[in-house]
Formats: sequence, C-alpha cells, structure tokens
Amino acid sequence: MIGLGTFRVIAVGALAMVVSMPMAPADAATRLFRDAAGDVTAGTDIQRVRVHNAARVLVTVTFRDIRGNRGGGFSVFFDTVKSRVGPEFGASAGLARGTDFSIVRMRRWHATSDPISCPLELTNNYLEDTSTFTVARSCLNSPGRVRVSVTSTNNRQVTDWAPAFHTFYAGVPRF
Repeated sequence: MIGLGTFRVIAVGALAMVVSMPMAPADAATRLFRDAAGDVTAGTDIQRVRVHNAARVLVTVTFRDIRGNRGGGFSVFFDTVKSRVGPEFGASAGLARGTDFSIVRMRRWHATSDPISCPLELTNNYLEDTSTFTVARSCLNSPGRVRVSVTSTNNRQVTDWAPAFHTFYAGVPRF
C-alpha cells in the first residue's frame, strides 16, 4: 500500500509525462520550416514559416522585426496541384496596421484573376513579429497536400524568398 504523499508524487510525475509527450496525429498536419536568418537586412527578413493544413489552412510567417507603422508586405503562394508548374493561388497583404489583403488565382507564378471572394483572414502580431493567413479549404479547391512559398518586400524593395525564388517547402498533408 502506498501513502498519499507517494501517490501525489507518482500522479504529478505521470501528468508531467503526459503533458510533455508529443501530440499524436493532429501534429501531422503542421510543419515548421526555417529560413536563413539575415539573408536580407530588412525587418521583413523571413525567419520561419509554419503551415497548418486541417479544416482551414493557416500559414504563419515569422519575420525579424515588423512594426505596425512601417510599410512592406508579403505574399504566400499555395501549390495545391504538384503536377502543375507554380502555385494555383497567391495571397498578399501589407504588414502595416489597417492593411488590405486578398487572394488570387495563379498560373506559372502569375496572377490570372482579380481578387477572388472567399473566406480569408489576416492577423498581424507586432509583438511576436508574425503574420498569419487563414484560408478556407474551399478557397483552395479543397486540396489534400499543400506546399507553400513565401516572399516579403520592404519599402526599399528588398525582397526575401522562403525557401528560395520560385521554390516550395515540402508538402504538408491534410489532417
């Protein structure tokens, strides 16, 4: 028979193990990609790109230093049909407070439509230096696997591509 004190130690230890265990299949739909830090000197230097492919597609870009009173912008290119060259969709936004944002159809890295009307959200977090696009799956023709490429530009037209010019990160399967 174990005492109450021993039971508490065992219970706390077991809880700590459960909390520290990696999450199961839900994480399969999320990938974190790193970009070379310092490859551009601007605050719009892309540091990381996180892609979550589930009920909605979320792409969070971490920059070196974005601020609500500075200009600049970024674009996320969505490749939903691997057999085609380039992205099928592109979402663009400014990085300043009150910015506009939109999504367009694309072919071979060129826009082929005016902005399309579909569920698209933008969140700029200036404390964490992140910008997140949240896109409805239906807006992207409900793909299985999604690959992304990201570009950012500051007011001086310094451009950063992640992972590289006209290149996509590895595909993220749908959860």
